[in-house]
Amino acid sequence: MYPRMNKVLQASVRVIRSETHKGVVLLIDNGFLQNTYKKLFPEEWNHAITLKSKDAANKHLDQFWNE
Repeated sequence: MYPRMNKVLQASVRVIRSETHKGVVLLIDNGFLQNTYKKLFPEEWNHAITLKSKDAANKHLDQFWNE
């Protein structure tokens, strides 16, 4: 579990390099819904949402990038 989360956190840091950047981290695996993983998420991820379909993900990503 810890090596997996370590890889996720390392990759997520590469998404945003400065205060003017914005980005999205997609965890496409039901395993990350488990509380054992959620407890390891950084505090900044408290606003994370769970999407249950590809269409829902596309909708939210479109909204994010069009803001």
